[in-house]
Amino acid sequence: MRLLRDIYLIGFSGSGKTTLGEALSKRLKVKFYDTDRLVARKVGRSIVEIFDDRGEAYFRNIEKQVIRDVVKKKGAKVVALGGGAFESEETRILLNKNGVVVFLWCSILEIYKRIKYRFDRPLLLSENKDKESNREEKIERITRLLGKRQVNYEKADVRVSTSRKNIRLTLQDIIERVEKCRLSKSS
Repeated sequence: MRLLRDIYLIGFSGSGKTTLGEALSKRLKVKFYDTDRLVARKVGRSIVEIFDDRGEAYFRNIEKQVIRDVVKKKGAKVVALGGGAFESEETRILLNKNGVVVFLWCSILEIYKRIKYRFDRPLLLSENKDKESNREEKIERITRLLGKRQVNYEKADVRVSTSRKNIRLTLQDIIERVEKCRLSKSS
């Protein structure tokens, strides 16, 4: 497949956006961008530090700027967005206009397994910033946040499960669905 439109990967933390995005960009021989990494680089601080020092609203404003800048870059590309980026209507409109939006999803328990030892997800840390949140608390946070975001995730052009599939099969699934979507959008 020759990539004619950008591919934007959205979904919850741990759904595989960065891992699959990097692999997909290599397979399609296009550039890869991770907006969380770009935000951290732009501000010169980690995502957790940005949330702690300046708050979520500040982070979301920088995130929108970074997304606009990435979309403007020449050439086809694969972009992994932060888990909450697609909450912004402005971002949804921009991405839908400029590429194919792929919602990567997996079960809550699969998300938990993938991120239970990650402490770089500020909205999933316990209230008292204790990095040793228990299993039930973290699953409850994932469930609540995913429930809030699900309505916007469902606005993606394509939906692909990343549960219990290897990377090769998931990439093939993404490529086939993006191609189908691209053909239907152009007709």
